[in-house]
Amino acid sequence: MTALLSILLLLAPAARPGYLGFSFTMHSGAGSQWLIVRVVVPDGPAAKAGLVPMDTVTAIDGKLLRFRDDLELLDFLATIRPRQHLRLSVIHKQQKTARIIQAGVMTDEAYERSLINRQMATRRRDVRQ
Repeated sequence: MTALLSILLLLAPAARPGYLGFSFTMHSGAGSQWLIVRVVVPDGPAAKAGLVPMDTVTAIDGKLLRFRDDLELLDFLATIRPRQHLRLSVIHKQQKTARIIQAGVMTDEAYERSLINRQMATRRRDVRQ
């Protein structure tokens, strides 16, 4: 029985990050960073939280965005777990507001896309160094 459990644990997929249901571009300037929401998946966690395209995310859980590059941001996002709640500080139609988003379970397609994004970010960092 112990051997069977060990094999199952080895074959089990690694814990996937939580799924937020939106894509973004990261911007930096004058000592600050922000994310511009590009696409919000209908009925996904971001849509349920009220996020819409062109919203600007300026902080997560009260912490200003301070990432060295997009790889560091992706590494942070990889720590988010399904059902975890995040408080996003958002500028929506020139008004500051907060959106509480509950991460969902990441689909196979979204997970594959996240791995590709991470590979591309790693290559960009390697080229810069």
